[in-house]
Amino acid sequence: MAKARFKLSELTKMGFVEENGTFVRKSVTKVSKSDRKVSGTVNKNTKSDLFILTVSQSMSIDIVPEYRFDLERRWRFDYAIPSHKIAIEVEGGVWTNGRHTRGKGYIRDMEKYNRANALGWRLIRVVPDELVTGSTLDKIKDYLEK
Repeated sequence: MAKARFKLSELTKMGFVEENGTFVRKSVTKVSKSDRKVSGTVNKNTKSDLFILTVSQSMSIDIVPEYRFDLERRWRFDYAIPSHKIAIEVEGGVWTNGRHTRGKGYIRDMEKYNRANALGWRLIRVVPDELVTGSTLDKIKDYLEK
């Protein structure tokens, strides 16, 4: 499992707490409607912020959110490490019949991933709960070593 190069005290200063083996930002009382998850209490950008921080500091590499890899189709990766052509896609709605699992969305994702592969990108697909885990960091590390 990859270990981050920052201290627990730094995470707590930024408002993160550990819950069930994952660091999440403490709930805030006022969250804009666009930043709410289904439950309405957790900022959806929390895992994104922590993921970027973790990858950047533990691997000393730049990771870019919402990276546009195809200008013609305007496709974006959820996260990318452009210097190594590694993409991370977070597949939401797996259990709720979300866009990624319905026919049209699934086919569009296949088209996007095939295009990315043709352009030389290596893809890591995860569900939201797996984003900030040692397993995902290990996959990134493996791709960086190849």
